[in-house]
Amino acid sequence: MKGIVNKTRSLRMVRLLVSETIKPPRITMSKTVVKFEIEKETKNSVRYKEIPGEGKPPIVGSLYVQKWFAGNTKTLEITIDKKD
Repeated sequence: MKGIVNKTRSLRMVRLLVSETIKPPRITMSKTVVKFEIEKETKNSVRYKEIPGEGKPPIVGSLYVQKWFAGNTKTLEITIDKKD
């Protein structure tokens, strides 16, 4: 019986450790400014890649903007306002 209790306790600890390491980072701000730099021009649009903050994963990744709007712009900033 003692061995079963120890194995059950060990499994609980493993589940707890795994669940703590898999959680995505929490962003507590409601407004976030995301910066982009030009990556590639296509026929009708410009693809921008996100410049993530130091030690942070990308929020958006790539962004396509129509050429008629982007023009010759090399960098973009977009503000995301979460409405929760």
